[in-house]
Formats: sequence, C-alpha cells, structure tokens
Amino acid sequence: MTPEQLVGLARAAARLCVAYDIPVSRWSVMTHAEVQPTLGIAQRGKIDILCLPGMDKMGDPITVGDRIRELITRYL
Repeated sequence: MTPEQLVGLARAAARLCVAYDIPVSRWSVMTHAEVQPTLGIAQRGKIDILCLPGMDKMGDPITVGDRIRELITRYL
C-alpha cells in the first residue's frame, strides 16, 4: 500500500462513517485481518492489511487497524 492509497482509504472510510453514522471503533470499522481476533469469526483465504507505509515489517492486525482508525478520525 502506498501512502496515497492509505490516505484515499482513510478519506473514503471517513465519508462512509459520516454518511451512515458509523462510529470509528475497533468493532465498527475494521480491516479483514481484525475480524477473527476481534469478533471471533473464522476467516480464510482473503487479503489482509498487515503493513502500512513507514513500517519495516508486518504488524499485529489490531495495531495496524488502530493506526488506520486514527487516520480515519483525522478526516472526520
């Protein structure tokens, strides 16, 4: 993911959160990688976001999601 893609993701998610009155939280706005550890719903064979621009290795899904949610919140 490029920095520009991350910004685009955050802006689009922020617009959707506003349009549909969705609060930005670990339980309402999450990446696919967070579904299983957060909601306990088994997942398989899907693409996960585990590395963001500026990271030198893959990270914990919840931590990566927190960084994305922080950016989304900035665009609200």
